[in-house]
Amino acid sequence: MAFEIDPQFLVRKPLSATKLPPFVNEVPRTFPSPDGTVAVVCSHDFEPTMCANCFLFNLIDATGTIIHRFEPLLGEGKRNSCVWSITSALFAVTVHSKRPAIFVYDLRTRTFRIIPFANTYQITMSFLSDARLRVTFDQDQVPKETKFVLGNPGSGK
Repeated sequence: MAFEIDPQFLVRKPLSATKLPPFVNEVPRTFPSPDGTVAVVCSHDFEPTMCANCFLFNLIDATGTIIHRFEPLLGEGKRNSCVWSITSALFAVTVHSKRPAIFVYDLRTRTFRIIPFANTYQITMSFLSDARLRVTFDQDQVPKETKFVLGNPGSGK
C-alpha cells in the first residue's frame, strides 16, 4: 500500500506564514507502520543553522488523512530517525524540544514520552518490544572521560 499526500497540505505555522526557502528534500518521506494501517510522514526539511537539520512530521492513515499534527515539535537529525515497534503500537522520532530528545508516541493510548538525549544526530534506534527501545551510537561518541557529580550542582559537595 502506498501512502500519498500533498506536501503543501503538511505545511503548518510558522512555516505557512513565511516565505518558504527551497527545502533539502521536498518529497515527503513516509515510515509505514509494520501493519500498514498508518505512517509517519516527514516533510519540509530545513536547516535553521549549519548542520542542524529539522523537519515537520505527522501521523497519517492509509488514505493520507492527517491523524495528528505534532505541533509545535520538529523532528531533528537524520530523516530516517523514525522507527516503529513490531506491533505498530509505538513509534519514535528524534526531536528538539528544549533540547535534543527522543519522542515516543503510543497509538493505543494516544500518549507520548520525551526522553532527553545529548546528541540525537549520531544515534540509531530500534524497538526490541513495546516496552524496550534500543539506542545505539558509534564508539567515537562516547566521552573519553566521564565525571559523575553527586549532590547539589554548584554546592561544591
